Amino acid sequence: MIWVVLYMLLFGGGDASLARPAVQKAVVEPARLAKAEAILTQVDEALAEHRAQREQAFAAWCELAKRRDVTKAELQARIEACAAANAAFDARLVELRFALRDVLTRAEWQQVFPAPK
Repeated sequence: MIWVVLYMLLFGGGDASLARPAVQKAVVEPARLAKAEAILTQVDEALAEHRAQREQAFAAWCELAKRRDVTKAELQARIEACAAANAAFDARLVELRFALRDVLTRAEWQQVFPAPK
């Protein structure tokens, strides 16, 4: 799924705690560090919420798929709801990425997220 790739590109893995030590090392100004950490906390919260939604959606899908009388329209509606939730999550991650970029200087950003070698 695109959100996994997007998340890994933006924050380097399973949660923002992977970026947190690099941010703490790179940003020395306390006010900007607090803002950056608040954004990383929002990333963690968004990820946790998305995981919970995904688990609920999977459980609902399983229940629906077990039914012999399920209609194509019911399955399509479930797929569309999941796609909408994924799109909203993707948009939220992009929003948080730009919020973090606005807090960090260019040098700090490059220190936290070095270019691949």
